[in-house]
Amino acid sequence: MRKTRAKSGQVALFMLLVFTAILLTVLVNFDVFTAVLRKEDVQNAGDAAALAAARWQATTLNLEGELNLIHALAVCTGETNAIPGINAMQARLAFAGPLAGLAAAQTAARQNHAFDDPGAIAMMREHSLSVRSMQTGGDGYDAYPEPWPGAWAEYADMIDAASGQGLAAVPGNTRYFDTAGGHTLLDRSFYMAVNGRDWCWFFFNAMPLLRGYRSFSDWDPLPERERGGLWNSEIFGLEIEPADVPLAAFMDAGSAAELLGAVPPRGSVRSEDVEESGLMFSFPQRWYVYGREAWGRWTAFDPFGENRFPAAGRVKPEYDVDGAAAVCRVRGEINPSSPGLDSKAVHWLAAAKPFGYLEDGETGGRAPATSAGGYILPAFRAVRLVPVDTARGADLATADASWVAHVRRHLKPYMAHGPSAAAPHAQAGCAWCEALVLWERAEFRDAGVEWLRRNSRMCRRTGGGPGGSGGTAHGH
Repeated sequence: MRKTRAKSGQVALFMLLVFTAILLTVLVNFDVFTAVLRKEDVQNAGDAAALAAARWQATTLNLEGELNLIHALAVCTGETNAIPGINAMQARLAFAGPLAGLAAAQTAARQNHAFDDPGAIAMMREHSLSVRSMQTGGDGYDAYPEPWPGAWAEYADMIDAASGQGLAAVPGNTRYFDTAGGHTLLDRSFYMAVNGRDWCWFFFNAMPLLRGYRSFSDWDPLPERERGGLWNSEIFGLEIEPADVPLAAFMDAGSAAELLGAVPPRGSVRSEDVEESGLMFSFPQRWYVYGREAWGRWTAFDPFGENRFPAAGRVKPEYDVDGAAAVCRVRGEINPSSPGLDSKAVHWLAAAKPFGYLEDGETGGRAPATSAGGYILPAFRAVRLVPVDTARGADLATADASWVAHVRRHLKPYMAHGPSAAAPHAQAGCAWCEALVLWERAEFRDAGVEWLRRNSRMCRRTGGGPGGSGGTAHGH
């Protein structure tokens, strides 16, 4: 009897262990399935957000082109009193269109269950206040005249309206810093190399710096704030600008007549009409054009560096155009059901770009959208996801609120006073400041030089992606 009871107890214990193992297996499989599904949601959210923002860029560029043609038609028909209103509309569109894209990106991200980013929301509110201070000359913004009366207050209102319900898709190529970089202290990969002791990064990118650096006084000055006009939204900017030149700077009378003849509802416009109107050489006329520094060849992007242009095949000439692009980062959260496992945040960085072309009347083929001498015409027909590292401004990494705060608040004190100024910020949890404190230690740099002396042959170039993103830099 006792043996029977003992055996039944052992069987019960065995069955309990089996049941527990089955339950844990089910929970683990469920967690794996949930994690894969959540990552797909986050990827879909990022891709959808970037595409939504890029569609608004394409739409706005086409509207700018339509208004250029309406402007030309107004001159041709003697309705010149309409021109100031057309120019004012074009100036506003360059800000309103991209910010409509920001709002559309939020909707697309939320439909795919992306979470709001509290740090990014605070960063955007701070930026809105900075924009408002431009009106009074505060915060160093007095260098920027208003593109239309009351522009900065209206622009700040647009930012608040677009981000007021939160930020699930954080713009990653915003030009908060009014500079395209060009300084090691504005390159996140430098800080990552220091904190990660990635000596191979220095071997490929900054060997003279590693060998020759002595103290914070060795750094070149940070780039100064650019002077002159501000003609684009800093968020998802179109990279366009006004040009006060005659239309003859872009095309001849025959080409102008062909373009204007297609503008409804005017019908046919002859070359003689264009010439007699004085349109070609009347001055001054304000036209909106593609920024020369931004709208070059797309495949010219870093052709020899670590992140060479990642094209598997030949890019068609009509699409080989740089310029406007939208980069978005979204975040989600994986909440495991298995005991002892903590929630984990997941991120996805995506980029998209408007593409278009002009019909080449002579050859019957296609030409780049910029081929009319940089004069904006309604040429954009599609948007596509592109590798993040081919999107203009992606290197600014503005989706990372901690990075934006570091550049805005910590670099100038460090440049002026050295690591003693960076140390308090490092104690407050700024990983970028921790890297600067570590970098200032001579023994740290000497260790890197010595490691490379022994092991530099082990260094290989890799195409790593921005921290916290899905995939590599060449991926979405």
